[in-house]
Amino acid sequence: MHDDPTVVEQAVRDAVDAGYRHFDCAYIYRNEKEIGKALRDKIAEGVLWNTMHKREEVVPACKKSLENFGFDYIDLYLVHWPVAFNYVNNYNYNCNINIV
Repeated sequence: MHDDPTVVEQAVRDAVDAGYRHFDCAYIYRNEKEIGKALRDKIAEGVLWNTMHKREEVVPACKKSLENFGFDYIDLYLVHWPVAFNYVNNYNYNCNINIV
């Protein structure tokens, strides 16, 4: 926890820009608002994306990833966000986020 919320927000923005995608947060840390704000900002900038996360897309996307990897199975298929962008075509999604 930091007393200045802008420091936390900027640290998360910098971490995303450096390639980080996992953040340790919890209610008890009192940093959820700041982390959420920074992540929403990065999504709005187009730095982060939420593709193939709709309920009906997850299993086909996982199967395609297995095929691409040349694997029969993987131990963990992590969906980073509980939201999905609206589908436009194979490579383009608009940023109107739908809770799934």
